[in-house]
Amino acid sequence: MLLLSALALAGLPIVTLAAANAVAIEDKTDLPVGWRLHDQAHDSDTLTIFLALKQPRLQELKTQLTQSNTLRKRDAAGHASVQDIQGFREPDGNAMPSVLEWLDSHGVQERQTYDGW
Repeated sequence: MLLLSALALAGLPIVTLAAANAVAIEDKTDLPVGWRLHDQAHDSDTLTIFLALKQPRLQELKTQLTQSNTLRKRDAAGHASVQDIQGFREPDGNAMPSVLEWLDSHGVQERQTYDGW
């Protein structure tokens, strides 16, 4: 126990058996300016992370909306349909399966997708 306390005081990460399957992306020992440590993280604590996928046709949509009437000609009211806009925003077809496979490989089971991706 004394060794664990010394390691903790030295700012070295301590991995317990319960945390052996955890994925550590970054380990910081100092807090950003103005932050303070409230409490240690507990095994029951959860973290919500939102992942944004690249939208490769987004610039094309911006260009068409600002420089041409292409989308305006699609209906008499001058509005693009939701499907038209969604088509420009969709990520590459391989992106979502790749992300889901990566999450599976790291044991992440609780997840939600929005708009099918």
